[in-house]
Parts: sequence; structure tokens; C-alpha cells
Amino acid sequence: MTAGTEPIGFDREQVAELIAEMEAAGISLWEDAGELRFHARRDALTPERRAALAEAKRLILAHLRAGSTLSIRPTPDARFEPFPLTDGQLAYLLGRHDMFGYGGAACHTYLEVRHADLQPARVQAAWRTLIRRHDMLRAVIYPDGRQRVLPEAPDYEIPVVDLRGTGPAEIQAAIVGAIREEMTRTVYPAGAWPLFELRITRTDDGAFLHISVDLLIADLTSVRLLLAELQRLYEDPATEPPPPPVTFRDYVLALRAQRETPKYDRDRDHWLARVDRFPLRPELPTLGTDQGSEVRFHRITGVLPREEWAALCRTAARRGVTPSQTVLAAYAETIGRWSRRPGFTLALTLPNRPLLHPVHPGIELVVGNFTTFNLLVVDTTPEATFETRAQALADRLRDDLERHEYTGIEVIRELTRRRGRDAGLMPVVFTDAIGLEDDRCEPTHGLGQPPQVWIDCQVRDHQGALRIDWDVREGVFPAGLVDDMFHVFTTFLSELTQETPWSEHSPMNTPAGRPSDDPPHEDTPTAEPSPEPVEEEPQDELERRLTRLWAELLDRPHVSRNQDFFALGGDSLLIWRLAGLVHAEFHQTHDLDQESLVRRLVRRPTVAALASHLRQPSARSSTRTPVRSLTRLADGEGVPRVLIHDASGTLTPYRALVPALTGPILGFEIDDALPYLELDPTLAAESVADSYARLLHDEPGDRFHLIGYGMGGLIATELARRLIETGATVESLTVISSARLPYQVDDELLIEYGFAQTAGANPTALGYPDERDLALTLRAVLAASPGIIGGGSLALLNTDVGRRFSDLAGWSQQERLASIAQAVGRAPEQIELDYRVFRQSFKAVTRYEPAPYPGDITLLRQHGTTSPIPTLQDDAAAFWRSLCLGHLTVIDIPGNHFTCLTPPHAETIARHLNHV
Repeated sequence: MTAGTEPIGFDREQVAELIAEMEAAGISLWEDAGELRFHARRDALTPERRAALAEAKRLILAHLRAGSTLSIRPTPDARFEPFPLTDGQLAYLLGRHDMFGYGGAACHTYLEVRHADLQPARVQAAWRTLIRRHDMLRAVIYPDGRQRVLPEAPDYEIPVVDLRGTGPAEIQAAIVGAIREEMTRTVYPAGAWPLFELRITRTDDGAFLHISVDLLIADLTSVRLLLAELQRLYEDPATEPPPPPVTFRDYVLALRAQRETPKYDRDRDHWLARVDRFPLRPELPTLGTDQGSEVRFHRITGVLPREEWAALCRTAARRGVTPSQTVLAAYAETIGRWSRRPGFTLALTLPNRPLLHPVHPGIELVVGNFTTFNLLVVDTTPEATFETRAQALADRLRDDLERHEYTGIEVIRELTRRRGRDAGLMPVVFTDAIGLEDDRCEPTHGLGQPPQVWIDCQVRDHQGALRIDWDVREGVFPAGLVDDMFHVFTTFLSELTQETPWSEHSPMNTPAGRPSDDPPHEDTPTAEPSPEPVEEEPQDELERRLTRLWAELLDRPHVSRNQDFFALGGDSLLIWRLAGLVHAEFHQTHDLDQESLVRRLVRRPTVAALASHLRQPSARSSTRTPVRSLTRLADGEGVPRVLIHDASGTLTPYRALVPALTGPILGFEIDDALPYLELDPTLAAESVADSYARLLHDEPGDRFHLIGYGMGGLIATELARRLIETGATVESLTVISSARLPYQVDDELLIEYGFAQTAGANPTALGYPDERDLALTLRAVLAASPGIIGGGSLALLNTDVGRRFSDLAGWSQQERLASIAQAVGRAPEQIELDYRVFRQSFKAVTRYEPAPYPGDITLLRQHGTTSPIPTLQDDAAAFWRSLCLGHLTVIDIPGNHFTCLTPPHAETIARHLNHV
């Protein structure tokens, strides 16, 4: 081939197709120092493909340079203009909010550096120089997903605590510890400056520099860079290097532009083709709760000594595996030994800066959050040796990193969209900083606080040794479990300096009785794609306004009232933007705040649900209050007992209980049914609890005993949560024969069956099937359509139960309700209204999605089921156990759901309540 001519048989379009074919076959191509490099799976590089690569080499290199190089163009004139957050920054920002699973944590890092002594004025001057030098130290992060660099920032003052000569060393150390504890819990408000804090503590035993930095503005490598530059400027203020050639803003905008390249499209197609097959997070033994009242982390630290780390690097190199890959494989092996399933996904945080350095010299001087996320599928099944598994993991990681332009955050969003929000939680993390450390300024203490993370394993080399830190979220795992895991992990790393473990199929020694020795639970949740709903058109002008907002934000031509926001392509950031748009559109006519809107949208992400909320009186700017009526049932001394109505909306079920109770008694019931019937059933329990909380705040005291029967137990729990949040004291929360029905009921005849039971009629005498036959039928229907009893579904069954429902369907609802009225001796008009209230309450119970309750709960458990609908479920304790973060007390009481509050059983319940 003559120099300067095109390769024979290939044009540029065919080269793009050739590269795509190679990648599909498992052959990764990249440029290294002007040469074409590749990594291929076994048997993938056939002689024909090898020949094609040789023939098209020059065009392939040109294509790779044009399509995969991140082109960063300095834009000094726009330096202080707003710009978007990266995917990593977005994850950190949204993780601050506790409406997302295991959120509620502001992702920041705390470091502490000990010196013989420090001159505070010199430290402050050096830090002010860094603020001027690094744009992101002057950055402000806004809740709507934008960030901006301030042209100038106020002079930063570093507080100094001088303890020298003030007392014993133990007291000084305790004060340093208190400062450390306070700064590790720091949450920096979005929209404000600064997003860092420095303090100095001087003691007789040395000086401590405390540094807390929000990772929104700087990744760990950047923080280490700042420490090193601070040390140099402290020692010699004249050593300030020239400013970086590009800014973090330039980098972010280049990332955005890269999404328009063919390489990004190929990477996206690769990941999207795998999403439906992705295993989810490791199934580790957990306490089964999201979080307590405060998010806290603690750090476990270990060191692999210099000699052992060097030996491990040598043994890994002999097997073609890098040191980082070896440590990652050992971490995966450790997690796998405790996971109920050997196949799972780990989240990897990777510094994007090394990928940029060869093309953009000077990028290593820029402060910012360059972190990118990758999802790594792991299989720890001991069918092959550890060496083989480690090599396979290394191959998979190399393949994944070649497709890094479609980020792990984007993969998580797609997982969430296709398989539900729970599928997007990837809380077991590996952070690799091997080879990236600056040894000049080593912290003596540190702690990270990442949101939606259970364990973050951080590894880095320092002075020839391997430093290992695990930042662990408290309240997730049983006591001692993570300590056992960490011990096994570090021991295994030490053993890998020898040859034997590499050749073993199951090389780890784990403590006896570890949970992974048990078989997988049959009820392990799986995240399956959700069925698409039948599209419904907006029903009024309010819904049409909302659908226009959604369509504009999501860039879709049409949105129906019942489509899920996340299924339409929305994500956590967009839901914040949507809440902002709704607030701007309706704030003059409604009492709205953005965070409350976000909470409602996360739980019920449809136009219909949001419109229903906006229609409610509590959301409008008038003084009208939704359904409520507080009745004083008895006077007396002490903390009042508050009774919450059941699904009937009345206090009638308590009529035999009230005379047997002591002390003051208050009761909530629905005095005006029409406003209650206007509420969205999905939010009825919460709306009613909001209203009741406001009434109780007007009471003279701020301490209450809450009691709820049936649906009242759910409302009482919501009411308790609201009282606690506003500073009141819930002395006790007691629920009586209460639980959430575990499926949705849209069959009107079945709801009427439950109403007949509640009203005191015998359903069988009215033509309904026998309770046992109906329960078995419901189980069969739910097996065919999990989670829902569809409208009219029972009357279509070709069974005796189906024929009975079909016969009843031949009567009008008015006639059926008249039969119930006659059976219980009530007026038909009153029964019709009572039924509408019951129907609203029943739908509210089946659609209610409670959040965990932070306090103690007492369940008075009746015999039999807890619902007027037969469910074949005899125990409500499992529901309340999943809800209660405190202590759940279960007390068995006589009687079934309908008789437990009647004489003589009411006296037994009264004794329990009076004792409380």
C-alpha cells in the first residue's frame, strides 16, 4: 500500500461498521502511543478479523481519535456562567434526600492531618490562595441541577481552637474528638457557599488540621491535590504554580458534547442490551430497614504491609492480573461469601482523570468531581479456581471500561425505568485509588459519607503499603457482621501473596454459620419489568396543564394521566425540576413547597395522582381544612388517649371500649363525608393524618397515646409520624386488628362483600359465596394477576364462586345495597353513603404505601384475618414488623376482627390500654 492512500477495500463508513463488529464480538480496540492495541476474548480474533484489522489500521486509528477523544476547549469568557452537573454530582445531590432509598446523606469527606505545630495565619493565607486558584472552591450547587463558579469569594476565616496549656492531654484529645465527630456529620446546604470547612486545633501534643469537603465540588483525588498544594504553599507561599489550562466547567461541557458521538451511541447500545439480564445488588444479611433518624457511617481501617503488598503484586503479575484487579476480585469474593446468591452487581467509583491525561495535559491540576461510576457484574460461583475467576473479572472490567462513555449512573436510570426503583439501588461499592496517591501529606484520620451506600471499600497504596478503608453505613447490618467480612477480606489479601489460594476453587475461610451457608430465600424479591398501563386522557383543565408540563420536561409529544414519570424516562433530577415547574405554575393558588411535591411525586409519579393532590383543600391557599372532627369522649387527668376511626369513618367500633378506659379520651371521626370522598385514595391516609395533626396541635398538651382499629391503625401511624416531626411526644402507639391489605381490589362486588361484613350482615345470606371458597378463589386469581383483583374479574370465573358473583352482577348496585340495608335494619339512603365512605377507605388501605415508623408500636392481634376480605393471612405482625423501626410488641387478644372490640373482649383490651 502506498503511503498516503486509503486502505484497499475499506472506506470510512465501513471502518465504523468494522469497529462495531469487533466490539460486538468482544474485541476492544484503543490507541496507545500512536499504535493500535486490542484486547480479545478467546477465539474472538479469527484470522479473517486479524487481517481486516491490519488492512484498516490507519483508518481505525483515525476513527478512534475522532470518535473517542474528549475534546476540551477552554472557554474563559464563559467561566462564570452556570453549567450542568455531571452524573456523579447528580447522584450525590439527590442522595441528600431521604425520599430515595438509603438516601438522607450529604456525600462529603472528612480528613484530619496532624502536624507538630501550625501557624494559623499561614494556613489561612495558603487556603485563600487555593480558593482563588481553583474555581470549584468557589462553586455554588443549586437544587435544580446547575452549578456556577463565583468570580470572587469572601475571605475565608479558619477557626482556631488553642488548647495548649489548658489541661490534661486526655481532655484535649476529647475536644479534638468532639470536633472530629461534629465535622464528619456536616451537611452543606445546596445553593450556598462554601461547600467546605477548615478548622485548626492546637494542643500540647501537636496541631490538627480538620478538613471537610462536600464531594459535589471535589473528588478524593482533588482533595489530596488540595492537601499537597496547601502543604507547599504553607512551606513556601511563593511556590504557587501557574493556573490550570482548562477548568472543570470546560470538562463538563466536553462530556455533554461527547454524547453526540458514534462512540457514545455504541456504548449505550452495549449497556442497554444487557440491562434486562443484570443481576441486582448482593443479597447480604441486613436488618431489613432503610434508616433510622440520623444517617451515620463509621470507618474500618487496615494495612497490607509493604512486603506483603509487593509480593501480592508479583503473584498477580504472573497471572496477567493487575494489583487493582486482584484486590477487586478479592473484595468480590468476600461479598460473595456473605451474599445469598453468588451472582450480583458491584458499583465501582473510578477516577476519570487518568483517562484524560494523555490527551489533556494539565487536567491533573484541576479540582472537581471527575468520578465516574461503573456497574460490574460478578459471579463468585466456585466452579473454577480463584485465578480463573479473577482473570474473568479482569477481562469483564476491561471490556466494560472500553464502553465507559455511557455511564453507570445512566445504566442505573435505565434499570430503574425497566425494573423498578429498587433495582437501581447498588449499595456495595469499590473505590480504587491505587497508583493515584500523593504521599506528601497523609491524613491521620478520615471518613466518607456516601448516599445510598452500605459499604464503600476504598483502597490505595501509600509508602509502599496498601491502605484499606471501609466506610460502613450504620443500622444496615447486624452487629459484628461487617467486622467479620473485613477480617476475612484482609486475611485473604495476605494469603494471596502465596501461590496456593489462586489455584483453589473456594479459597476463603469464613466464620462458622455465615448467612451464605443458608439456601436462598424463596421470597427474595426480584425486579421485573412493569407492564405498560392503558393510556388515559386528561380529565380536566388541571390535568391538561400538568400533562403539558410533563411532556415539555420529558421532551415527549404526549403524556397520559396514568403514565409513570420514571417509566417515561424521568429520573431523580428531572423529578426535582418537575416539582419546580409545578411550584412556579401553581404557587399563587396553592400552598406548595418543592420538597413536599418531590415526596409525593416519588411515591405516586402520575399526573392523575398529582392532580388529585392539587384539588385537595389542604393543597389550596384557602383556610379550608380537609376532613376532620375531633370529639372529646371523656375528661380526666393525664395524657389523653386519641382514638382514630376505622374504615367506616366513625368511632362506632369503640363504643364498648370507651367506658372501660381511664383518663381523658379524644376521638377522630369523619363528620362530613363529601370532602373525604373527594380525596385521592392513594393519599387519603396521609391527608387525613395531616388534618388530624393540625387539630392536635391546638390541644393544650403535646403528649398523646394514639390508638387505631383497622384502617385507624394506619392513620394513627401516619399521625404519630407527623406529631413527632413537629416536636410533640407520642407516649404510645397501639394498633388493633390492623394491617394493610397486600393487594389492590378494583372489583366492586368484592368491596361490597367487605362492606356487608363490616355492617354486620351475613354475606352468604345475601348471595355471596362461602368465606373459605372465596379465599381460595382470591388466591388463584392473585396467582394469575399478582397484586390486583381486577374489576369484574370474579364474575367471569367458570366456578361456583364465579357464578354467584355473576348472579349478583345481574342486580343493580342500588338493589344490592338495599339488601344489605334490610339485613342490618338501616335506611337504604344511609347505607349508600356509608358504602361510599367504606369504599373510599378500603381503596385507601389497599393503595397506601407507608414509610417506616421510627418509634415503638404495640399490635393487639386478634384471631383470624385482619380484613373484611378473606385473605388466608392469619398474622398481621409481619406487616407491622416491616414498618416498625423501634420495638414491636405483639399481644394476642380474644375475638376476631369483628368481635375483638365487643363485650366481653373490650374489657381485655381496655386493661392493656390502661396499663400503658
